[in-house]
Amino acid sequence: MGRKGDTIKPFDSKQSWELLLQLLGEDWQRMDREGKIPQTEMNAAKALLDKLEGLALAIQQAAILIKNADVGGPTIAKTLEKFKERIRSLPERYSSTRGTAEKALDALWDMSFSLLSRNARTVLGVLAWLSPGKTGRLTY
Repeated sequence: MGRKGDTIKPFDSKQSWELLLQLLGEDWQRMDREGKIPQTEMNAAKALLDKLEGLALAIQQAAILIKNADVGGPTIAKTLEKFKERIRSLPERYSSTRGTAEKALDALWDMSFSLLSRNARTVLGVLAWLSPGKTGRLTY
């Protein structure tokens, strides 16, 4: 059985910015229209979006983290700093080295998972072990 589907092209920087603003909400969109977004936030957004390489789901996850008071609360610059820390602290993969986009995605997911309770992380860990891999199937 072959793989089927379409490849979706990543967004360019303008499209990425527009998507981020849309996901952040009306206040951010209004500030952008009025030119009131601080330069520090613009620079942080550009750096973050560059790392996410136009991947729409990654941009969506980043917006969720920016709006979360426990992460960015609600600044892009604070979220970017935590994102950079997370990228630096990611453990190496055993199977292969990560590309830029993979590091960014791993850091975003790690940031999201760190917000979960200990019990929720344990349940996800158990479910991950039950997930069938490329070489095997669950049998009953």
